[in-house]
Amino acid sequence: MKTFFKILVAAIVLSSFTHCTTEQKDIQLLKNFYTKYMKTFHTKNMDETIPQSEAETYLSPCLPEKLRLMSNMLRIDAVIGDTYPASSMEATLTITPIKKNWYKISYQNTFSNPNDITNIFAKVENNKITEIYPWQVDTNVIDTPYTPEKMSQANALSFVQSFYSNYLNIYFGCPDKLMQNLRAFQEKHCSPILFKRFKDINSEYDSLISSYYFDKDFLKTLKITQEGDYIYIAYKRPNNYSVKMKAEVIQLPDGTYKLNDITEVE
Repeated sequence: MKTFFKILVAAIVLSSFTHCTTEQKDIQLLKNFYTKYMKTFHTKNMDETIPQSEAETYLSPCLPEKLRLMSNMLRIDAVIGDTYPASSMEATLTITPIKKNWYKISYQNTFSNPNDITNIFAKVENNKITEIYPWQVDTNVIDTPYTPEKMSQANALSFVQSFYSNYLNIYFGCPDKLMQNLRAFQEKHCSPILFKRFKDINSEYDSLISSYYFDKDFLKTLKITQEGDYIYIAYKRPNNYSVKMKAEVIQLPDGTYKLNDITEVE
């Protein structure tokens, strides 16, 4: 019994030591990345992706493209949570563990006001940064795998609900083939007229979400409702920014539905 107790205590101590060591490595990785990023920020244009050599050292393969789309949506640099790095950023940078694999990166926007703080949330797994969020993200939502609904043809509303469940799921994967996968889904489930409109625009701006990017964190605010002949899609982006769209659906002779029009609602 004493031997078992000693083994149990040793295992707990070892597990705690390993956890602390991992946290220290993660924090150092984040610090190294942000220090380097701040120093090289002014040598590149805002719309450039993170240099490949830098990305391979610090970031997971899917993150650079996700950050670029996120920056387009927010119109800031998603890595630092602002348009330009504050002069006080490097000197006031602090990194705090908040839960397993997740960290809060904080810095003062000015030296004179210690209460003016920018917070960024990052996830580190296997010595790579896998997530960066410049807003207070629901980490439980991000960590939970998402399973889209089965496409429904029961009625117009259920069709649109299942349409968005599957369409948004494309954004939750690695964005290396994002446009290709979005176009394939649009061609399959939108009318030829609407699909042609999307192709003719030839832009990364997605009219189906009224944005450049949709994050899993937005799902908790997503509402799809029907009023008369129209179906409304609404959700909120960071900083309580509301998005609302009106969708028109047509039913084909075989009884299946297609999305025929989408417009933003003021």
